[in-house]
Amino acid sequence: MLQAALPPLLFCAPGRQLLLRGGTDVNFSPPAAHSALVLAPLLARMGVYLDARVAARGFNDGGPLGQVTVTACCETPLPPLTLTERGKPTSLRAFVAASDAAACRLLAEALQRALSAAAALRGVEVAVEVDAPLPAA
Repeated sequence: MLQAALPPLLFCAPGRQLLLRGGTDVNFSPPAAHSALVLAPLLARMGVYLDARVAARGFNDGGPLGQVTVTACCETPLPPLTLTERGKPTSLRAFVAASDAAACRLLAEALQRALSAAAALRGVEVAVEVDAPLPAA
């Protein structure tokens, strides 16, 4: 939904926000973390400010809907984005989110081990973030 809603949001009056509800981490769609970790830094190179804050996650498991608040603005006209040279990787960040806290932690640990082993060969720093729900009381 964010990619479809972003162009009109960019050219609205400054300070407008979107409240998106639905799946934040579902099959066949970019996960919510993609907005902050990939899309926002790339758009910033074009003069676009994007802030997408996840208030609640929504998964394919039939649980509650997710909720994301989005604020965006840009310079007009948008300058072109020129990507002609590939940079050298300096770090690798992974983000793990799941509706099951135990599974989320296990996946994050396995991912940390695998990425660290591969990154050590290239001298790249690795960080794995986890957003797991709190265990039921």
